[in-house]
Amino acid sequence: MKKFLLLFIVFAAAGVVFTACSPEKKDRLSADTAAVSIDPVNPDTMSVGETVQFVVLVRNNGVDVNRGADWSVEPESLGSCSPKSGKTTMFTASTAGSGKITADVGGIKKQVDITVQ
Repeated sequence: MKKFLLLFIVFAAAGVVFTACSPEKKDRLSADTAAVSIDPVNPDTMSVGETVQFVVLVRNNGVDVNRGADWSVEPESLGSCSPKSGKTTMFTASTAGSGKITADVGGIKKQVDITVQ
């Protein structure tokens, strides 16, 4: 019985240490402490067929965090982002109009306006 109790205590303590040090908790972002930005902030007016690179920058409690984003464009007919996730994406304009590029980092979203002529 003593061996069982000792093993239980050791495994319980190991679980607490593992949970406290798990990367999910350390890297979790909160809208209260995280800041997401996109570079370029004000992209130049683009032409149909032109491609521009966008980069997401993430800070948590004032410290740079190496996190990627899920990228999207609205309206979808304006163009496409490739890849759809990561620190950078390439937006290729396919039709004239205006819209937004969105970077979603764990539910925290940032948008920039884009214009295609």
